Amino acid sequence: MRNIYLQNQSGEKLYLSYKDNILISSLSGLGFSKTLTYVKFNNTYSMVKQENPIEKITLYLVFLEGYQGYCQFLDYLSRSSSLLLYYKSVDLRYCEVEISEVSKEQLIARTIQSEIKLDKLSLWQKDMTSEIKLIQNTNAKIYPHTYPYIYSETYKGMIRITNNGSEIAPMRIEIAGAISNPEVIILKDDQEVSKMKMFVESNDCTLVVDSKETNQIMTLETNGETESIYQYQDFTCDNFLFMPPGTYDIEFKSGVSSDTKCKITFTFRYLGN
Repeated sequence: MRNIYLQNQSGEKLYLSYKDNILISSLSGLGFSKTLTYVKFNNTYSMVKQENPIEKITLYLVFLEGYQGYCQFLDYLSRSSSLLLYYKSVDLRYCEVEISEVSKEQLIARTIQSEIKLDKLSLWQKDMTSEIKLIQNTNAKIYPHTYPYIYSETYKGMIRITNNGSEIAPMRIEIAGAISNPEVIILKDDQEVSKMKMFVESNDCTLVVDSKETNQIMTLETNGETESIYQYQDFTCDNFLFMPPGTYDIEFKSGVSSDTKCKITFTFRYLGN
């Protein structure tokens, strides 16, 4: 069954269904279009550039509670500085939208019908979160006296992820625990594709690197205080990581032998839904 709703920056949802007494009488604009640029070689053309322009999604809504429901809808929009449109046919995906037009029709059979136009600001997206846990290995071999070090594979961990979308997927990396110059590496067939490395040491912290284009941040939280650590990145690395379509290994190195967690959220992107 089709499921569609709006969600604002506070996580507040507005269901376009009987749940919130707002029904959809018609819906258009869920597909996609591309702006393509070609170069001509004699009578052959080669594509050199493609862009996804801003598209329009049009909803015809029926407010079952009449004018009261229509006003509640406007109140919801007034407290929403940003909006996501979630749509589930087979898979639940969302896109970033701005409402550009709201019309109000006449009261019909105690309901108000309204045409809503949304600017579609992104491709359809789906988030997936995976966690790499580095747990101290108490059974690792310890050399006494001259070599007081633990030799163990718990200094790094790895997961395998498949991006089945049509575009590169931004990655939000959250590392919690002890770290010493941590690294996150994207690998393909054991070859490095991209890498993040931060020159930061802490016994207990939360480090966040978010590569999403509209919210790129590098922060470190210790003792309840958060600071930017942009200047502590290894500038020879990419650091803001994006995973290409396909299957890749993601390796995490904490730099310490303590228990540390690395949570990674991948935002996969699709042309349609």
